[in-house]
Amino acid sequence: MRNGHPQRVMSYAAALPNSTTVAEQTRKTVNSKKEIQSRYWSAPSWWPPIHTFNASEQIILRSARRLSAIYSAVPFQPSNIEQMRAEIINSVGSGFSVSLAIREGRRAAEQLEMILQAFCCAGYRPLMLRSICEYRISPDERFLLSFIAGCQREDLYNIRSILSWLVPSVSVPHLVAPGQVFASILKDSGIALPQRLHLSSNGFQSRPMLPDHAQASQYH
Repeated sequence: MRNGHPQRVMSYAAALPNSTTVAEQTRKTVNSKKEIQSRYWSAPSWWPPIHTFNASEQIILRSARRLSAIYSAVPFQPSNIEQMRAEIINSVGSGFSVSLAIREGRRAAEQLEMILQAFCCAGYRPLMLRSICEYRISPDERFLLSFIAGCQREDLYNIRSILSWLVPSVSVPHLVAPGQVFASILKDSGIALPQRLHLSSNGFQSRPMLPDHAQASQYH
């Protein structure tokens, strides 16, 4: 007894959980994360295949997927990240120059990367981009194409309506600036993206007309 209370003595071994229990809990946690990730990245059948989009849209999407590797969760050292970033931007810029005849290929790649970076830092979450060889596109990828198409048309209402699903209103200028630069580079090279996202006529709220099972990032 000490100060009127029974003294509690516990050995170091008794204070630690059973190693078998810890291993089992770890296994369940890893499997649970894998299951969630599998559900998140698996493409439902109603997601549109990439071949239904025109060649310019496909190249821009695959370029965005390539650039998204810069922000992967791989634990690179800072020096390696910068080297990888430079290599990817050079590769995407060369692809733009060759496949889309864009005179400012590297600059276009830098602006597209800036758009993705702005979504990553200022959005509700980073854009969900599919892997480079995936034949279906995600809803976020369709939002990205529609955002660029809206920037080409300088349709601010359309742009804000699209972005309202992805970023807070205070973040809109951070997306519009690089979006308009990238859209202008495409336009100067004779590339015009079609606007495929139809908006409702309700002027008080923006509701893209998604498929029945599609999920938006932000509830309206």
